[in-house]
Amino acid sequence: MKQEFTRIAVKVGSNVLTRRDGTLDVTRMSALVDQIAELHSKHRVTFYTSLGAEFFARVLSCAEIYFILSIFTDTISYWDCILILAFTSLFANALFFLPMQLGGREGGFALAVGGLSMPYAYGVYMGLIMRLRELVWIILGIGLMKFGNKNSLKSKRI
Repeated sequence: MKQEFTRIAVKVGSNVLTRRDGTLDVTRMSALVDQIAELHSKHRVTFYTSLGAEFFARVLSCAEIYFILSIFTDTISYWDCILILAFTSLFANALFFLPMQLGGREGGFALAVGGLSMPYAYGVYMGLIMRLRELVWIILGIGLMKFGNKNSLKSKRI
């Protein structure tokens, strides 16, 4: 069964915007800006859908940080979580060369939480809890692909 897609959302990472030596690739950035401008002018619904999806993902990430830190302390606010996420994203993007942000995310969380006068360990714990959550979803996804593929193969044989 052939599927046709009418919309697609793409997130551009820092490795797309930089050269191998770490400097900005202005030519590629200019081409991406032109493509985004064309998408905005010709496909407004798709543009705002992807923008909304990115915003919603950030809101959920801040909520996750809030819930994890509220386990450790009751002096956390949602604004603190926004600052933690912003700094951690900046820190992780600066260390884009680390595979899977290994240690970079946890270090960013520790520095951000420490900057808000909380123990650095809270940031490390938060990073580890988020890694465990990711691991659970990865295992669940692999399991669903494995069993989902078996069911689709059985239905194709019939």
